[in-house]
Amino acid sequence: MDAFAATSTLDANLACLGELNADVEAAVRAAAPALLEWSETPAGEPTAMLGGRSLCSRHHPLEEADRIVGNIDLVEHAVVAVMGLGLGYHVRRLAERLGKAGVVIVFEPDVALIRAVFERIDLTPWLRQSLVVWVVDPDDRAALARKLHNTEAIIAQGLHVLEHPASRERLGDRGVRFGRLLGELVSNAKTTLLTTLVRSVDTVRNLLSNLDHYAAGAGIADLAGTAEGRLGIVVSAGPSLQRNMHLLAAPGVRDRCVIVATQTTLRPLLAAGVRPHFVTALDYHEISRRFYEGLDADDVADTTLVADPKANPVILDAFPGTVRCCASGFLDRVLGPLARPMGELPAGATVAHLAYALARFLGCDPVALIGQDLGFTDGLYYARGTAIDDVWAPELNPFNTIEMMEWQRIVRHKLLLKKVVDVHGRSVYTDQQMLAYLQQFERIFAADQAKGLAVIDASEGGVAKAHTTVRPLADVLETHARKPLPSMPTASRKLDPRRLEQAARRVGAVATEVRTLRESAEKAASLIGRMIEDQRNARRMDAHFEKLDALRKRVEERMEAFELLNQLNQLGAFKRFKADRRLHMLELEGGQDAVAHQRAQLERDLVNVQWMADGGREFEAQLARTEAMLAAAAAGRAFDRSASDAEAAA
Repeated sequence: MDAFAATSTLDANLACLGELNADVEAAVRAAAPALLEWSETPAGEPTAMLGGRSLCSRHHPLEEADRIVGNIDLVEHAVVAVMGLGLGYHVRRLAERLGKAGVVIVFEPDVALIRAVFERIDLTPWLRQSLVVWVVDPDDRAALARKLHNTEAIIAQGLHVLEHPASRERLGDRGVRFGRLLGELVSNAKTTLLTTLVRSVDTVRNLLSNLDHYAAGAGIADLAGTAEGRLGIVVSAGPSLQRNMHLLAAPGVRDRCVIVATQTTLRPLLAAGVRPHFVTALDYHEISRRFYEGLDADDVADTTLVADPKANPVILDAFPGTVRCCASGFLDRVLGPLARPMGELPAGATVAHLAYALARFLGCDPVALIGQDLGFTDGLYYARGTAIDDVWAPELNPFNTIEMMEWQRIVRHKLLLKKVVDVHGRSVYTDQQMLAYLQQFERIFAADQAKGLAVIDASEGGVAKAHTTVRPLADVLETHARKPLPSMPTASRKLDPRRLEQAARRVGAVATEVRTLRESAEKAASLIGRMIEDQRNARRMDAHFEKLDALRKRVEERMEAFELLNQLNQLGAFKRFKADRRLHMLELEGGQDAVAHQRAQLERDLVNVQWMADGGREFEAQLARTEAMLAAAAAGRAFDRSASDAEAAA
């Protein structure tokens, strides 16, 4: 093949990789092609050898590829991880079968081999028609986490790992390491999805319960960029916090850097003489009230609470100082024309992710982390002085110390523990949950590093984190906290009664739309049940379809309310997504006749509208409660947040 043709084929193939695989594209462009011994089959198909070993069948590579992938059940497996590229025939057959109804992950650490194949073979017909993730580094957790971000719903529909026989020996330990890394990320993705699905009803309840603060209180939009280029310090509650927290209490430090604390650390910081500029909250549980017990307005006069509106409403009510909310797309859709710019922060798994995001929103650079252990430093669970000390205090005695209770809590989940390397190169225990948090942090750090932003791990303990620079906090303060901070906008805790009244009316209007959706779903469920019984009666089915179309039109006319309902009914939406994919793959794979396929569609639709009706009833009750809460707040009346939805709306 001449040089021009090779370059043209290479460019066409690389153009199909997309932004998601930009790192692999850059690596392939920078590499020299591997020296392959090329030949052709009698049918004209390219084959090759590398180091004396065939990369595919020398006679029938496509037939071999069919045998390799033929037994994979793509109805039950939406993600296939391929260990080794070879010449790509097996990946081609897999991608042709799967299309865009799933994801193919290709692990091939030999970038020179990828270049040689991309120069010689046109892969564009199937690369353009499929979703392919390319991975070349078996140890880059952040890169893989970035590429699999937001694919949880796909991953949860089954993963199959396919070893390419001709690549097994060549990959060696690299394949084992990648398999282990992929397993961790898949496990965490499933946990994330399960948490989202299980919490969706509570999430919507919290969001609506905070609508008074969101609609009529302060946002964070006016804070954007107000600390541009200044040091931000994110304070978390890991055991290492005790090592350097006192440095933040030194005179003048607060005036030269922005301190953003997680709510767990607020009381320990105040007790140590540290007044953070901001404290962040997003926890779901009402036990978070404990983080603010005993505090009054004077204690937090210089501290602003920045809450994700998904946080439990007791947090916003319990905090005695200024409260700001970051943006919520869901609440903006609820408010409709009443929505206003609130200041958007990227979603994060923990309050520490929220604190880091806020520091970046303020324009801070560098951002230093302290107390961000993500592991059990010195066999401890939390820094001292947090609310958990108060919870455990009644159980302490000479034979049951707090250190013993912390260790008992750690080893209670010993099956989930894992040894990793800490910032000092020593072994430290962490668990599956904190590994998931680490993966998200490393993905964020990698993205910020690519933008030229600096992340400093100043915790002086805890798990080693990729894409950070490890430095002592004293050194960080000496180097970066030198100039006084500019003044920042202030906000009032008082809620605007006029906006509360407007929001109450808007919520009532949304509730009316949701009621129509619920009634339509109930009628559709009854109708689809009859359609299943009458499936072989063409005349009746025609009449049923006409009625069903009318109900569908009522839903389509209320898509805004329907999207809001899906936010609460995420489990139902996931079931629909999974069923849709299953039916699509069965059709592609030729697994059903027309009658069976229609019946499967009807059964899917029946489950879908039943979930929609159930979700509608729950959403109606929550909206009625929210309308009552907003009306009470506008009138200056007390509202009992502990009452049930029905009691609150009465």
